[in-house]
Amino acid sequence: MKKVISLARYPRRCGDSLRVIGLPNRAVGVIFLVAVAGPCLTGCTFIRHDINAVDFHERTTHVEVGKTTSDELRTMIGSPPQSILFTDDDESVWIYSFGQAKTAGLTLIVFNAVKTNMGLDGALFLIDKDGIVKRQIVSNNSQDLPWEWWPFDEDD
Repeated sequence: MKKVISLARYPRRCGDSLRVIGLPNRAVGVIFLVAVAGPCLTGCTFIRHDINAVDFHERTTHVEVGKTTSDELRTMIGSPPQSILFTDDDESVWIYSFGQAKTAGLTLIVFNAVKTNMGLDGALFLIDKDGIVKRQIVSNNSQDLPWEWWPFDEDD
């Protein structure tokens, strides 16, 4: 004959099964909440912004001083200049701005540590009165811009 044990003699309270290593139910709930919600409240931020064309430096290498016309220059760059300055001897200076910015950081609900590195460049093209590129100057400040996310560097 089987022995039947009545469960009525062993009453259980709600939540008794959550007891871990002798911790009260409330402590277990808080630990569970922090373990699950904590990673949801943090994150890393990585954003790259390009100003003008991404491959602007490469596009300017195709310009041949003394041969490239202003129409060809506009086609090579892919956009009209941002500014045009006219000289007294019927020449013009076409000015382009380009570069990039990189933002990286640690984002928390209460604390954010974010840093943005920005490199801006300029390109100047001297166009003669016949519409031929006479001279070009292109800066390289935005080349190989590093990712840095800690904003408290001493060497800035």
